[in-house]
Amino acid sequence: MKLRFAILISLIAIVASSWFSLQKLSLDTSVNAIMGTDHRSRATYEKMDEAFKERTVVLAICKIDDLFSDAGVRKLYAISEKLKNMPELVDIRSLTHAARPVKRGSHFDIRKNIRLEVFLNLEKKTPEQWAELKDFICHYPMTRDLMISADGQYTMVLARLKNSEMKLQDKKLLWDELQSNVKEFEDQGIAISFLSEPILSAEFFNLTKDFVSHTLLAGLVLIFIIILLSFKSLKILAWMLALELLGAMICPVIFYLNNCDLNVYTCILIPLVLSLQLTFLVHFFAVYQQVQKKSKRPWTYALSRVFRPSCIALLTSFIAFGSLLLSEVQVLKVLGQLGLQYLLLVFVLSFAPFYFVSRNEKSDEDEHSDWQDKESSHHFLSKPIIKGKYFLYLGATLLFTISFFLFSDLETDMRAREFLTPKSETRESLELVNDHFGGLNIFQLKVVSKNKGGIQKYENVKYLHDLRNRAMKMPGVRNAYTYSQFYTTIHQLFLGDSLSHGNVFPPEEALFTYNLILNSQRFPFRDVLQNDELTESLFILRTDDVRSHEFIQIAEEFIKISKQNLPDGLEIVVPNGLQSILKSDQEILETQLDSLMLSLLSMLVLLLVLWRSGKYAVYAFLTAASALCSLILVMYIADIKLNSITVMSGTILLGIVVDDAIHFLSYYRHSIEQGHSAQSSLANCFQTKLKPMICTSLILSVCFALFCFSPYPPMREFGLSGALTLLCGLVASCLFLPALLSLKEKL
Repeated sequence: MKLRFAILISLIAIVASSWFSLQKLSLDTSVNAIMGTDHRSRATYEKMDEAFKERTVVLAICKIDDLFSDAGVRKLYAISEKLKNMPELVDIRSLTHAARPVKRGSHFDIRKNIRLEVFLNLEKKTPEQWAELKDFICHYPMTRDLMISADGQYTMVLARLKNSEMKLQDKKLLWDELQSNVKEFEDQGIAISFLSEPILSAEFFNLTKDFVSHTLLAGLVLIFIIILLSFKSLKILAWMLALELLGAMICPVIFYLNNCDLNVYTCILIPLVLSLQLTFLVHFFAVYQQVQKKSKRPWTYALSRVFRPSCIALLTSFIAFGSLLLSEVQVLKVLGQLGLQYLLLVFVLSFAPFYFVSRNEKSDEDEHSDWQDKESSHHFLSKPIIKGKYFLYLGATLLFTISFFLFSDLETDMRAREFLTPKSETRESLELVNDHFGGLNIFQLKVVSKNKGGIQKYENVKYLHDLRNRAMKMPGVRNAYTYSQFYTTIHQLFLGDSLSHGNVFPPEEALFTYNLILNSQRFPFRDVLQNDELTESLFILRTDDVRSHEFIQIAEEFIKISKQNLPDGLEIVVPNGLQSILKSDQEILETQLDSLMLSLLSMLVLLLVLWRSGKYAVYAFLTAASALCSLILVMYIADIKLNSITVMSGTILLGIVVDDAIHFLSYYRHSIEQGHSAQSSLANCFQTKLKPMICTSLILSVCFALFCFSPYPPMREFGLSGALTLLCGLVASCLFLPALLSLKEKL
């Protein structure tokens, strides 16, 4: 009675704490969460916000076929006005709502001869005038790749949010309002794409919600169909459903206690841990079902046979998740931390009910033993494996050798846009920025002068001008922005030449006058490139969204060039974030290698200590390693890149795959200890463990296969590689492991 009351109180506590934690749990789809390992793309968003005084920027990329015409400019003006009238947006900038310097009049005060006028006004013009204006704007340094694409096909409307601190619901409302406001223009054939942190967050939320509500639920149904077909028992299915529900209830509590929200990374944890819980339950109920009609204490018997190998399997999974704690990437550390706690609690919840039920069972004087009458047992797999063991050894050797050389050929791709399906609006916008607006990645250096007003000295401005010319010749560089461009722009005004091809640096005697003009006029983006004391200037480089090693080469080469011919009194400062940008991909690769090696060695040592048998520990080690080699082979054949999602696959899959080998070897060792022959022990393992091994592998494969339907390409790759690797691990446990056991045994 007391036991039942304690169980009831425990259930009420779990449900109450789960309900409370669930109310606090939210889905984090912010840029920092999504781009947790893509420092370059996250830095790009941060620098865009920097340009708008730390307010979140909203970009509207418009394709207006007849932009440089009387009708086209009115369309752009109407779009800009529509966004301007939105209460959430301020500081609208577009070709119809931003100004450029022009020379007007011959006033004695030269500063009054320069005025700011909009790039495109609504006055009617001839086709020749429009063609001339198009050529000018597409080459003007402060509009090209900022407000207009170099080919003139796309134009951009920039704005900033009045309130940058927005809740997720507000972000979704903003996205809906933006889409509603531009619908009339899209109906006219104008393609408009938006790019902004709130839109990215809202889109990720919708995609994740649809994935969870449809695919994961369908997967759960499929998993329980597998269980029902395997056990053909509604009682066992009901037990598993109840324990899985308890495991799911624990999840929000774990997140709440660690002050974490769900995001694109931690969402993986829930189906993964619940599937691992199912593997514990499947192995338990496989033994329970086998003896429930032969023994009066089936719960006690099943617990005694399964608990110890399950504990060993738990420890190997601990090693897999624990290795993530050594990662240099914060999101992987958090995943490892949550995984350890969640897995431990789920394990306790899974076996605690069995323990309490077993205590109420009556004693059985005629204790059942599953080793009785099995000395002469045979299994149809035993003989083919023994006869073909040398072919299996050869195949495993080839697999190890090939995967060793293929691993170095796996490419790394950490770019955030790869997390979105090509049909995603944010992905399309990122592609447009990369293809038509001078490249997606922004790299910057800070040029610092020791003296106030130092950046306006002739030798310093000339240095920036020459540095830009050299940077533009570098492969992969699409554009560069520097403070000296204001001087070449003003100089061209006084020369009377076309601004479209102007890159002539002014003479030293003109610099004083140009400084007066520059300091008196509010030039576009001036405040971005200089500070108020005129002691610092930013040099901004734009590159294609290239692969990591190419980006590193460009950045390092530019840093080297920037330090050449540096004037006295100037200093080049590399922003702190750059070091993480340059090292992020190497750190992830190093983390992958370190985690894999540490996990493999730790599992080997653990099995050596627990089993006190080098032979069995090495056999389990080689079985897990063969599955890991198959993962490398799958990733190479399917052209799957290493990134922040797939980088976790090696360590996590290693901890999962070794579980079947542990259960198989534990049963085999016990059979040998009972005095059975090696051949009979192997047959016993196949008869008792083959069904739960197949069932658990199918469950885990289905779990991973669910991610193949994810809206995020890296998750699809993670799911595909994981599902295939688990099936390869099943083959290794059923064929390669028995072949290893027959190496020195007389079977």
